[in-house]
Amino acid sequence: LGTDRPIRRPSVVTPALILLCTAAYVVQVMLKGSGREDELLSQLWVIGGEGGVAGTGASRAVTYAFRHGGLLHLAGNMLFLWVFGRPVEDRLGRLGFLMFYLGGAAAGGLVHAWLEPGPAIGASGAVSAVTGAFLVLFPRTKIRVLWFFILISILMAPAWFFIGLQIAWNVLAETTGSTGNIAVTAHLGGYAFGFGVAAVLLATGAISREPYDLFSISKHAKRRR
Repeated sequence: LGTDRPIRRPSVVTPALILLCTAAYVVQVMLKGSGREDELLSQLWVIGGEGGVAGTGASRAVTYAFRHGGLLHLAGNMLFLWVFGRPVEDRLGRLGFLMFYLGGAAAGGLVHAWLEPGPAIGASGAVSAVTGAFLVLFPRTKIRVLWFFILISILMAPAWFFIGLQIAWNVLAETTGSTGNIAVTAHLGGYAFGFGVAAVLLATGAISREPYDLFSISKHAKRRR
C-alpha cells in the first residue's frame, strides 16, 4: 500500500509512466476485435525463440513495457510502481529516474529474449529494476502490506524482507520450472539491473549517501565488528 519513506518533492515521472501504461491498455481494449490488436502486439513485444535478442528491435526493448496482458497484470505492475517508484524518483531525480526506468525495461526484456523461447510484454522488468534499486537505497524502510490470512490486517514489513521474498520466489520459480505464464527471467534481469545501478551510483558518489542505505549499513556493521 505504501512505505514510511517521506517524499521530499512531488513525483512527476512515476504518475506519468502509470498514465502512459494505462492509456496503452485503453487503446488495446478499443482495438480488441478490430483485427489490429495482434498487429500492434507483434510490433511491441520482445521477441524470443528463433529471433532471440537479435530479433528484438531497439525500440521494442522499451515499448513492450507499456503493453499489458490484462487488467490485473496492469494493476499489479502499476501498484508496485506507485509504491516503490516515487521514493526512487525522489533520490535519482526526475530525468535520472526516467532513464533508469527505461534502462530497467530494456535490461529485463533483453534477458528474457536471450533466455526464453516466448515473447514477453508488461512493465514487470522495469518495475523489478525499481524495487531492486529501492532495496539498495532504503533497505530498512517499512512497507505497508494488506495481509489476507485468517484476518484482514495491515502489516509493516521491512523492505529487505518484502523485496527479498519476491526475489527468492522468482529464483525458486525459475529453478523449479514453475514459472507458469510469468516472465520470471525479465523480473530477475530487472532486479539485477536495479540493484547494480543503485549500488554503483552510491559507490561512486553520483548520489549522496544516507544513514540507512545499504552501503552505510554495511559500513556501520563493519565498524561495530
